[in-house]
Amino acid sequence: MKPPVILLATTDPRFEEAAVDAIIDNGFGIRRVRGVRDACHRLSDGANDIALAVIDLEGKGLTLLHILGGCEPGFPILAVSDRKEIFRSDEMISGVALGKMTKPVTFEELRDKIASLVRSRATPSTAVSWVRNARPVRSTGRNRVETFW
Repeated sequence: MKPPVILLATTDPRFEEAAVDAIIDNGFGIRRVRGVRDACHRLSDGANDIALAVIDLEGKGLTLLHILGGCEPGFPILAVSDRKEIFRSDEMISGVALGKMTKPVTFEELRDKIASLVRSRATPSTAVSWVRNARPVRSTGRNRVETFW
């Protein structure tokens, strides 16, 4: 049986190193993405094998979390940030993320959290067919949205 695959979205080299080590130590596969466009491109190949998305909310991570959470309800997400207040101020994070962690995190904490969240889900996520036709957007002000892909 193929091991679960973790989607890792971060631009933080220290966090990426710890996350990669934690994922590999659990025996899981990994798909690394650098931003929204890269994530959409990789997910367009199919996401049936993705058991969990680990998203660093810095940079474009919050945008990716909103896209995944809004377009594919139930997509398993672990949100990570170095700003604790972001978890209180953004209702979308609370409604979408299965787990939340505040950096800095140790290798052991991350390894155990990833393993726990993957085990809590009986099967890998369902297909993310929406991403084939998705157009990532960014807010350009009140009620205006701009396509950037």
